[in-house]
Amino acid sequence: MSGRQRRIIPWGLLGMLALVLASERYVARHALDFTRPESWDWRLSGQAARKKAPKCQVLCFGTSRVQQAFVPQVVQERSGLRAWNLATCWGQAPSSYFMLRRALAAGGKPSAVVVEYHPQCLAGDHWQAVRFWPELLGPREGLDLALTARDAEFLATTLLAHVFPSIKDRFQIRANVRAALRGEKSDDLAWNTLTISRNKNKNRGALVAIRNTRYQGDLSSPMAAGFLPESWACDPVNEGYICRLLDLARSRGITVYWLIPPVTPELQARREQKGLDALYARFARGFLDRYPNLVVLDARRSGYGASVFLDPAHLDRQGACTLSADVGDLLRARVGIGTGRRWIALPAYRDLATRVPMEDMAESQVALATRRTRR
Repeated sequence: MSGRQRRIIPWGLLGMLALVLASERYVARHALDFTRPESWDWRLSGQAARKKAPKCQVLCFGTSRVQQAFVPQVVQERSGLRAWNLATCWGQAPSSYFMLRRALAAGGKPSAVVVEYHPQCLAGDHWQAVRFWPELLGPREGLDLALTARDAEFLATTLLAHVFPSIKDRFQIRANVRAALRGEKSDDLAWNTLTISRNKNKNRGALVAIRNTRYQGDLSSPMAAGFLPESWACDPVNEGYICRLLDLARSRGITVYWLIPPVTPELQARREQKGLDALYARFARGFLDRYPNLVVLDARRSGYGASVFLDPAHLDRQGACTLSADVGDLLRARVGIGTGRRWIALPAYRDLATRVPMEDMAESQVALATRRTRR
């Protein structure tokens, strides 16, 4: 080979490509250190939609509000129906539709679907979950959402995140680098992710919270502010995916139970004062005439006090057990099916005991710590 031929070999480019491949491989092999637990939550639910959901008669979709409030073991105890919780942190209307479609494509034949739609999630667009979509969407699903939203940038971002782990985890990598430059220790993401993974596995997809020992109803958190915007309306793309979920369920003879979980009494009162509660209820009622397979389960005024919440919108272990038991009873009774009364108020709150096995987050941490100590 002549000197000229040797010089035209792009050694610099090849070296850079090798460095990129090595970096991407490192990030992929250390995913537990670079991927947020919330993102793992989406990945695990997406996998469960194919592997676990087809064996169940009841599937649950939504956000962390119902992920922590719908305990499948309790639901099965009261209804006799095997259930799985596929809700995720900040779950979106399109994500619920895609996971239901996955479960059905995998051979699932649920008789009922329980779905919750967070008002703040419905008001925002698909970019609000940009960190999570790559963990759930395959290329076909990413194309579906991009075409529906008419958003080529979203498609490119999602597809690149599938190919390059560093793009998917760029936010956390950036945070880790900044912490290192400040001489601070990064969050122990692996520990948090393993805790969530164990808890979801033990509770059929649900995350069972601890009992409330401190929260007294304070509304100063950003979470409460998210429930109290100046006005409210559903994003058109999200409304479209709600319709697609309902259409898909109707085509398979599946009853959909739209669950409206409770919030703390003070937050509920503030939402009513601002007219936000009425706007959301009117939006949900608008689907009843179009979809005879839809039943609304309304727990807004069931008297869940602040003592059974961990924050303004997430129930603790006891609150979740009571709500799950009441939902299970309604599923057993097939409430609303074949009747004109399809907006059902849940019973008034009271402590309901259960003996079904479950593991809350604190117990999951203890179990993992014990295993680590033994090793």
